[in-house]
Amino acid sequence: MCPRHQHTRIAFIAGPQHLRSAKARRQAFEASMKEIGLSPDLVVIGNHRVEGGMNALLELVNRSNPPTAVLCSNDMTAIGVLREA
Repeated sequence: MCPRHQHTRIAFIAGPQHLRSAKARRQAFEASMKEIGLSPDLVVIGNHRVEGGMNALLELVNRSNPPTAVLCSNDMTAIGVLREA
């Protein structure tokens, strides 16, 4: 990969934190980010639904320093992100 295309601000749209699976995915994201030396702080809590992905993307892109990439906790969230994008 060409260095100029490497992402350094990667966000994660997590699922509801009362779900063990969503919590585990968030923890895996945070551990992976730390392992590669990037900040694990760009996390938005979603609801595992299309509208949750749409709303989360809007929240992320409206930040003063938006992410360069977004990971999603599940497919429905990803569909929402793509729809909003």
